[in-house]
Amino acid sequence: MADYIDGHFGPLPCVHEDLRQLADVLEHRTIGGFEPVQVITDPTADEMRLAIDDFLGSAGPDDLALLYVSGHGVRDVAGTGEFFFITHDSDHANVGAQTTVSATFVNDQLESCRAPQKIAILDCCLSGGFAMGFRTQEAKSGGSASAAPLTSRGVYVLSSSGPGENSYAGPVGAHGQAPSVFTGELVEALRTGAADHDGDGRISVDELFDHVNSRLRLRDGATRQIPVKSAIGVNGRIVVADNPRTSAARSRQPGPATAPTADRAANSGGDPRRQPDGWVRLLDYYRACLRGESAGGIYELRAASPDYVCLRGRERFLSGDADDEGYLPVPPEAAELVARVHAEGGELVAGYPMVVLAPASGARGRRKPQVAPLLTRRVEIVQDGSGWRLKLDSVASPDPTLAREVLGEQEAADLLTTYQATWHAGQPERLAAEARHLLLNDYALAVVQELQPLALEEHIDVRTPVVGARNVAALLRAPQDTATRKLLDDLQYISAHSSQIAETALDALRPDSAPAPPAGSAGAAPAVRLVTPWQSNDAQRSVLHSAMTSRVTVATGPPGTGKSQLVANLVATAVANGQRVLVASTNNRAVDEVWERCENELPGLLVRTGSASGPTNNRQRELQSLKELRNRATPHQTPTTCAIRLDLARSAETTLHDQLAGKARLEQDLLDLTEEQGRVAGQLHVDSAGLAQRLGSEAARWAAQAARTAKAWFFGKPRRSRLLTKLGVDGEPTAERCALVAQFADLESRRAGLLASLEGMPVDSGLLTDLRQREHDVLAASRELVEVDLGHASAAGQRAIDALLQTAPGRPDWSELRAVLPYVRGWAVTALSARRFPTAPGLFDLVIVDEASQCSIPAVLPLLFRAKRALIIGDAMQLPHIATLPPAKEGKIRAEAGLDADWLADRCLSYLRYSSFHAFDRTVEGASLLLDEHYRCHPAIAGLANRLFYADRLTVLTNVRAQRSADMDPLCWVDVAGRAENPADGSWLNRAEIDAVNDQIALLLGKLPPTGTIGVVTPFRAQSAAISTIWAAREPERVKVGTVHTFQGGERDAMVFSLVAADGIRPGTASWLEQQANLWNVAITRARSHLIVVGDSHYWHSRGGLGGSLLAAAQQGPGTTQRDAVADAQYEYRLRLAELLAVTYPQTAAQFGQTVGGYPADAVVTTSTGQTAMLLDRGHGTADPARHLRVQLARTALLSDPNAGRSGLRVAAWQLPINEGRLTGAP
Repeated sequence: MADYIDGHFGPLPCVHEDLRQLADVLEHRTIGGFEPVQVITDPTADEMRLAIDDFLGSAGPDDLALLYVSGHGVRDVAGTGEFFFITHDSDHANVGAQTTVSATFVNDQLESCRAPQKIAILDCCLSGGFAMGFRTQEAKSGGSASAAPLTSRGVYVLSSSGPGENSYAGPVGAHGQAPSVFTGELVEALRTGAADHDGDGRISVDELFDHVNSRLRLRDGATRQIPVKSAIGVNGRIVVADNPRTSAARSRQPGPATAPTADRAANSGGDPRRQPDGWVRLLDYYRACLRGESAGGIYELRAASPDYVCLRGRERFLSGDADDEGYLPVPPEAAELVARVHAEGGELVAGYPMVVLAPASGARGRRKPQVAPLLTRRVEIVQDGSGWRLKLDSVASPDPTLAREVLGEQEAADLLTTYQATWHAGQPERLAAEARHLLLNDYALAVVQELQPLALEEHIDVRTPVVGARNVAALLRAPQDTATRKLLDDLQYISAHSSQIAETALDALRPDSAPAPPAGSAGAAPAVRLVTPWQSNDAQRSVLHSAMTSRVTVATGPPGTGKSQLVANLVATAVANGQRVLVASTNNRAVDEVWERCENELPGLLVRTGSASGPTNNRQRELQSLKELRNRATPHQTPTTCAIRLDLARSAETTLHDQLAGKARLEQDLLDLTEEQGRVAGQLHVDSAGLAQRLGSEAARWAAQAARTAKAWFFGKPRRSRLLTKLGVDGEPTAERCALVAQFADLESRRAGLLASLEGMPVDSGLLTDLRQREHDVLAASRELVEVDLGHASAAGQRAIDALLQTAPGRPDWSELRAVLPYVRGWAVTALSARRFPTAPGLFDLVIVDEASQCSIPAVLPLLFRAKRALIIGDAMQLPHIATLPPAKEGKIRAEAGLDADWLADRCLSYLRYSSFHAFDRTVEGASLLLDEHYRCHPAIAGLANRLFYADRLTVLTNVRAQRSADMDPLCWVDVAGRAENPADGSWLNRAEIDAVNDQIALLLGKLPPTGTIGVVTPFRAQSAAISTIWAAREPERVKVGTVHTFQGGERDAMVFSLVAADGIRPGTASWLEQQANLWNVAITRARSHLIVVGDSHYWHSRGGLGGSLLAAAQQGPGTTQRDAVADAQYEYRLRLAELLAVTYPQTAAQFGQTVGGYPADAVVTTSTGQTAMLLDRGHGTADPARHLRVQLARTALLSDPNAGRSGLRVAAWQLPINEGRLTGAP
């Protein structure tokens, strides 16, 4: 992309040279030999997506596909942090919209491309950030930059610069425009053959990168850029060109043919927007994706198992040794298993090789060893005229169950969603090579028997169950997943009744061409009474109001911002307004947290239901809550009485907020006037305060007189001289100077009026007391209204509740349940138990999807079909949803459903890449709401997360005095020069870090209060298991150990974060860890008072990235970064404050920039009567005035500590003296 419509993006004339010169060497018969090379210049976003989809989608199993992009690139720093390619029609004010191309889309197409060898070359600024959610800076070490922040697996990616670096254009010289710095070096290396370092006549991608990397590092600082590469999952050497000086042109396979874009666009066969059955296609796509995730399992290792059978002879299922239609006969040894599975309506998978696992930790020999398949392929049982046959699924992939068992949830997800098989039908040797590569490099498991698919072992030796892979293939019964089957049933029902979707919140995702109503609208907004039994702030109340009045509301809830509290308040508001509400999530813990909050304080507000199986019987919880509601006494008060009390309390609160806004506006006006007076006084070379004093109370008269004198013609000069002399203004008596005096006097007159108004306002201490009282009154009135409403509703619904309670277990009860909903209006369920309720459109007035960023799109579709309105709340920077469907399989399903990849990417509807949060956030087009006040973590910890993951958009208001803490810094780094290693069953551990973690736990147990809790979090399951075995029995209540998924949604007083990565770890694993911004965010923000990071400081200092940022923050000490940021931005105000304090406290030396109570104080003054910590209020600017003053009062209160004899004081900036010389630069 060389030219851009939006002038914000400067033209890049070097791009034309980039394309021309690179195409020349790639097409050259003695260098690249690519046939054909397609060049597209200045495409729009739609054209670029379509071209990439066409090109990569048409690549065959024998092709080498190379994608090159040159142009501007940006990261969405204020949003998800994702990288975007800027196109001809991009809008700089709306990065991430339809006019840019996301890294996610390009990743998807690269990973689903069938070509076994794929190269992507990106010459864009920040292109090392080509990974969704990546927010760190690439290390600037002198070593290899081999750890590129990229998610594309099986793709060799070269990026021109790191995620925080610019890429540089080429100069215009005597011979015209030069290519860009990066592409110029690339072309020269290929053209001259200089990159052929080993002299074999061929240039591999590794050689090309190493050569260009070394060349760019030699440049001076002005154009120095550090390229990065990624080769995650690349199995084998990729040769990109010949050395023209040493070899003749070799025969190349032709590149993928490109379907004509115009014909494709005209056909539009895969675009649901132009199809009458768009919903049907989309739902078919999701149903097929869910079915495609069918997996094997972990089975007990037995000589004869009812769940699997070992196959004889040669392996045929994974290697694709089938007939032309994809069928295989039923192996005789598997006939009984096939018949039994078919009779039970189950599914089969084929697996190879089989992997023996040790008994689970702690089994002490009581359990037999287990076995699981490494690679699996779904097998369909078909009966026709020729008897039973087995039909192959088109794609083989790693088995998800084994991957999660060995690698852990997150690392397994990364492998599964990026895996691309490298063998084809009839290539058993290649299958064996791929399996060995996975076992040794990804799983770190032994190959106990040489893998020979053509000569299988007929059984697994149960007498010597050594952990590792065997040369055994098997047919296995796929474990039954009842929840997924019910979800498929729901989606099938919705597909058959798609005409009813328009009545529901699900309509916001409509795939047809008809314009959907704005996602945030649902007709005229009705009057809503907000009912908040728990504390709420301005941002939370905005979400409450929107959720009660809009069809779809999307909100981001970063850690510690009161998300569960918000959901509980929304349930109370809906129930008290007579509406039916359902809280749901795929995360059981998220649902339970909201339910427990409600149940502990307002029993009966929310009924927890769901499955009767599992660790907790949620149907029993439902029955218990219904019985308690049935027996609830009818209150003496009426709901109307309580509603009036709440309205009065809310009105008083609103009046107080109006007072806050009025005072903040007055102070901002005073600040603006004072600043303007200072500028005018500087031009007059007078002291602002002295001139104001001489004007006195007659400033308005002097302003009028000075204005007349400035215009005077008759005796003008002497009149101006007399006026200036009276006011003590020296200098020439010019009209301009008199006009400045008139302006100053007018400002002083207005300032006097504002001061008079301000004198009638409450003082800060009174406002803070009133705020707390008004909040208490609203909470009490809200709680009373909810309790009375629940009592009256349950009394009115006794007959319906009795009917539901009396329904026999196992008997359908949907009709009884529907009859109860008008009386029992609040329910909570996991998404996969949605079929506890009838699949009826708009059954609930409101459905709340919590932790939506962890929820897949198909999991929430049935919920929103049951909703008239919906709140989708989550956080794209916390743990994502996990899909285990391989990209190639998703691509096949997408094609069969008739859906285009670019359309799915544009709507954020891809099953693999996007969560339900992303999909619905796309529907509101930038109108999502942010919970922006943080209350959990110590400010040093919260401030770090705020900077790294939320672009400093959060306001931290944690009350440090209320935390359980130890006498130690809030953020510490424990330096351990350990070594990472693989245990026998995969994953990673670091024994030196284990010892250090145990020492830190012991230290914290001694320093924290007896009720203080400790968490140990690590990215790797093996490290977690090793530490857990020590502390599970010793301190089961106070110490909790786990991976990041264990702690999602939880918090502890102190967290110990063991990084594990150090010398010895595989580069691919280290790169994976660096990419997981979500993982780091969750780990950091679980800590309330203390975060102790255990890791190798030398290792992480050299790598940079998030680990390096964490190390730097810990080494700086608490408060340093926050203090410096304030000083850099507003140093002039600090100087003024110093001048004021020098006059006010002449005998006391004030301290500036100290951290007090975890927060930066602008000044601290210590006298014989105590200590005063001061906070400078610089005015609300463009922010909401009432919220601004409320936050300033809260921050001032946080600086106070009566036990330490310290008070807080807010100093409004308008009160500070003005140095006119500094304002104007005058001497």
